[in-house]
Amino acid sequence: MSAPGVAQPVPSLAVPEPINLSDNRPRSKPAFALTPLADVMFQLLIFFMLSSSLSPYALVPLVPPSDPRAAEAVLEGQPPEDIQQSPVAIWQVGRGEIRANGARLNPDQLAPALEELMASGTEEVLLLTSASATTQDIATALEAIRVSGLPRVRLIGRGGG
Repeated sequence: MSAPGVAQPVPSLAVPEPINLSDNRPRSKPAFALTPLADVMFQLLIFFMLSSSLSPYALVPLVPPSDPRAAEAVLEGQPPEDIQQSPVAIWQVGRGEIRANGARLNPDQLAPALEELMASGTEEVLLLTSASATTQDIATALEAIRVSGLPRVRLIGRGGG
């Protein structure tokens, strides 16, 4: 103990060393974020959808009509009234067969059926492909139509499921 009136030494406060919180991991580039890219692509999609015009391409004639009045009527979007329309045969192509007017035709029966169509004045065949039709079935039908000399054929495909 010390005597009264004698000053006591003040304990020194030791200052602790600063703590090093630095990150010693190697710095890497920030990852590429795809969210802004997706936003831009969505905006472009909306822009092109709104700025484009939709045309029913199934109704666009692929072969120009031989009659100039029919061509003018098609360009105006009106069906020609006084022009005689030729009948259209509708055939469905399946696996190894073609259905025409309720009858099932084998590939070797196509030539006589096409001769009958041409004799009746039919100038166009509409081929509907079923899901079971193979590429060879379609090619066989198209080749028979080409050989027969029929002027027009339309092919409407149907995806398999």
